[in-house]
Amino acid sequence: MLRASEWTESLRDLVTTIRETQLNIQGNRLNTIMKKVTSWAAIIAITTAVTGFYGQNVPIRGSRRPRGSGRPRW
Repeated sequence: MLRASEWTESLRDLVTTIRETQLNIQGNRLNTIMKKVTSWAAIIAITTAVTGFYGQNVPIRGSRRPRGSGRPRW
């Protein structure tokens, strides 16, 4: 009876260790993916800010100023 309980406890520890290892590997993969996504988001945010700033010279309805007057409308 004592050997069976020791064997059960050993298997329980083994399963716990395997599960923790699996979760660590999954977390490391997620970190790698998040680094890539964050890098692309930063690149896209910069280009969006630049094109958004220079894209503000569209005519507004009711405005009598010509298109592309040379200064942004804030």
